[in-house]
Amino acid sequence: MLILSGSTAESWIFSSGTLTITNPGSAFQVGSSDSTVKSIQVTQSGTTLVCAENSTPGTSYATIPTTAGTYTVSPSATTQCTSLCTALSNVASYNSFPTCGAASCNTGYSLSGSGSSATCRAIGGGGTIVPCGAGFKLSGGLCYPIASTPNVTTPSATVPSTSAAIFVKNLSPGISSEDVRRLQTLLASDRDVYLEGIISGYYGSLTQKAVERFQVKYNIATPSDAGYGNVGPKTRAKLQEVFGEVGSIPVAPSTTTSASALFRANLRFGMRSSDVYRLQQLLATNKDLYPDGTVSGYFGQKTKEAVQRFQLKYGAVTSESDVGYGSMGPKTRAKLQEVFGH
Repeated sequence: MLILSGSTAESWIFSSGTLTITNPGSAFQVGSSDSTVKSIQVTQSGTTLVCAENSTPGTSYATIPTTAGTYTVSPSATTQCTSLCTALSNVASYNSFPTCGAASCNTGYSLSGSGSSATCRAIGGGGTIVPCGAGFKLSGGLCYPIASTPNVTTPSATVPSTSAAIFVKNLSPGISSEDVRRLQTLLASDRDVYLEGIISGYYGSLTQKAVERFQVKYNIATPSDAGYGNVGPKTRAKLQEVFGEVGSIPVAPSTTTSASALFRANLRFGMRSSDVYRLQQLLATNKDLYPDGTVSGYFGQKTKEAVQRFQLKYGAVTSESDVGYGSMGPKTRAKLQEVFGH
């Protein structure tokens, strides 16, 4: 090991391959010129406080904490710093120790949060696993056929269920959660308020308009009020009053595909991913857009043509000569969420 120039401490002792430092000064730094050393670890009372990769032997170093105490510095030929991080599911790489937390994710998963709190969640609205269509199973973030029929079907039957009217959090456009799903279920029981009755868990423009109608109907807010279209304390209280503190209502029939309409990445011809699978699931619910209806996860010619029909129908492009025609860029992603994700 190497003690870098300028390092100060009350004392240090080298014995049996480890360095013990007592009361280090403002900058006590230890490195190693041995290329077999993978990392340099600093421990106190058996707890690892610092770990530095020996990526450039002779130059890399670990900095000892300046808090008064005794610290043990040990080189390791086997341990890499990120291996000291708490294991998380579906993580491809971790942030440097001791921050840890996910730095990148396996295929089919996206990064959620940052720093030590970062995790990997299956790609889909609200970080939940994207449901596959009938005849498909989820494996490694991708949908694979179980049966020979590749087309996606949408639920049509009304399934009795219940939904409590108590909300402990405010809700606003852009949120995806079970609370939003309960809100939609309640509002859908009043067709004057929520005619579309779509239960998706995503707070889109249709849900916002339904909340606005509810607020006007019960004299909670007007278009000029700050909370118009949001579920704040007054609206939450009125929802509980109208629909009952512990009451229940039947869930309205779902009229949308179960696949999430939230896409965080652009898609284009030739790609294969779970996002393409979800895109195909959504488009396949409208035979005018996607008459082929094949859900394979591969962005081929049929999918490209379906995207083109969608773009022209909903104004995501102005003409066939537009850049991005047939690809899923920011405008098309936003329009998909608007059309399918309410």
